[in-house]
Amino acid sequence: MFIIIFLKKIFIKKNKYKMNLKNETTIWKYIIITIFDILSWNLRIIGLTFSSNLLIHIFQGDIIIVTLIGSIVYLKNKYYRHHFLGLLLIVIGLFFFRNNYIINSGTIEKPVIGIICLIISQILSSIVFILEERLLKQYENSTLKLIGLEGLSGFLFYLIFLIIFQFISCNNWVDYIRENICSND
Repeated sequence: MFIIIFLKKIFIKKNKYKMNLKNETTIWKYIIITIFDILSWNLRIIGLTFSSNLLIHIFQGDIIIVTLIGSIVYLKNKYYRHHFLGLLLIVIGLFFFRNNYIINSGTIEKPVIGIICLIISQILSSIVFILEERLLKQYENSTLKLIGLEGLSGFLFYLIFLIIFQFISCNNWVDYIRENICSND
């Protein structure tokens, strides 16, 4: 009996929520999100080429910070004390981890280019998360459709470009880039 009442309340809430939503969005909004996602991943790959692999783990916390700021400013979401406490703990952890990395990193050829690419990549990733949240809240969209179109377009993008990049020779590249990108075969 209680389960039936509970399911009925959930069904009524879902119907009320769906009545306020607009119809499904156009494909162009999906494409914009996909372009930002592809740009962020490509910048992340370029940033890792010019820097240490450890840097991507250091900058993962930045996604949370920038997404929170964008969510407050753009989406007007309300956050509570425990959200800001979690953000403070992330900032403290990133501060100590980055200081340890800066002290111990001396073998990277051009770390500034890598760091700039990674920061821009994190900002673009945050924009993707914010746009996806807005798209899912404002329109009556399927989450699986959004993720599926994003994955399919990324697959097609990399399928085309990896075939093109297969024919590029690594002989004319700088040594530190050749070591990170090219294989010995």
